[in-house]
Amino acid sequence: MEPAQPLLTDPVNPDDILSALPGDIRLHCARVAAYAEILALRLMEEGGIRSSWFPIFRRAVRYHDLGKMVIPRTILLKPGPLTEGEWDIIRRHPSMGARMLEDCADEDNPKALPAPICRMAVVIAEGHHERWDGGGYPRGWMGEEIPLAARICTVADAYDAMTTERCYSPALSHRGACREIWRESGAQFDPRLAELFRDCETLFQLQSFQRGGDGGWMPNEF
Repeated sequence: MEPAQPLLTDPVNPDDILSALPGDIRLHCARVAAYAEILALRLMEEGGIRSSWFPIFRRAVRYHDLGKMVIPRTILLKPGPLTEGEWDIIRRHPSMGARMLEDCADEDNPKALPAPICRMAVVIAEGHHERWDGGGYPRGWMGEEIPLAARICTVADAYDAMTTERCYSPALSHRGACREIWRESGAQFDPRLAELFRDCETLFQLQSFQRGGDGGWMPNEF
């Protein structure tokens, strides 16, 4: 089998791709990165990750949805529920994001990210829609087959998705989102991370208070 052709034909930095995404997706990426940072810091306090791991993760997690760049805008921005066929297309974005980040890591790319950040960004992009019980996509990974960085992102991504209002779906309250995360412990989410989320959920709530009237905010580094 021939290797897949690169998605990117010209050297590019992932930040250039991120800045070209629709505004609501850029804001989502920023919020998810902030929430994931809270959970990763709590895990570091528990001795679950090394301090040297954290700054790599903090930079890499912002690129988790980069693959949405190749999803048609008519689907990404559709003002209503998606059809099953449209969901099939949406479900391609983790694999597409991983491929784009691999292209960005090409040693001939003068705009490439540092290799440790790029490697972690690839596994986060590919793994953030996997489920602890093996029912996720695109790989169907289960439990600790899913890289830890992706498992952290999964919790942060789900919290932001649940607490963000859509034209066809009202946002859950903070408490409602917490209940869903705890209910899905051991199913969608790593049970250890769901328990750590219980310890720091008030920090998630405080972070969410920074959201403006349009439902979004953007940290300075974005």
